[in-house]
Amino acid sequence: MHPHASKLAPNQEYSVTEDYSFWNIRPFVKLENIRIPKFIFNYKSKKNDLISIVGIQNADLVISDKLDSLFDKFELPLFEKNDLIIAKKEKAIEYKFIHFIEPLDTQINFEKSEFNVVQGSTKVQEIQFFNFADFEDKHSKLLLANRVSNQLSMSYRPKKIVFFDNLKFDLFAFKSILGLIIINEKLANALITNKITGVDILPIEDYKKIEFVLSTIS
Repeated sequence: MHPHASKLAPNQEYSVTEDYSFWNIRPFVKLENIRIPKFIFNYKSKKNDLISIVGIQNADLVISDKLDSLFDKFELPLFEKNDLIIAKKEKAIEYKFIHFIEPLDTQINFEKSEFNVVQGSTKVQEIQFFNFADFEDKHSKLLLANRVSNQLSMSYRPKKIVFFDNLKFDLFAFKSILGLIIINEKLANALITNKITGVDILPIEDYKKIEFVLSTIS
């Protein structure tokens, strides 16, 4: 998908090389001193309710006031919200930047789920995790190994995700499944009813890269 914004608006004191740059945003880590700059709408981009910006990861959302108001009616994991301005010609369009800081990986039954270790796009081996804490520990060690290695970085890729049956939120973001936002049917229906634009809703069973399963704790 072509991003809605990829350039910073001129005439603002902002450097992408400084510590406050939005390029330094880390998934599920509080923003603290991060500053969100003003962007320029890319040519021919549509003013959707959900938009994409180069440098802002898929685990975060850039949403319109309309979608922000709709989210207020649903249960979302803990997040931080900042104003985000995009210039389109002489007009300033207001959006909200939603940065999730509460991953919901505890909703995953890691013992029954399946992951692969991959190097680039090549599978290296399968790996087992006992719980989210075990995933966090092994993931931290993998990141450290990547930093000191001169080879292509390795990562964990989920093959099968088994959820516990006590899902309490309407929207889910995960450390172990980066790049995907999962919503329940209630929120999906609300997005359709309210004609929210910029959103592609895919039934979870139609997502072919990962098998998703809902199971009991036992």
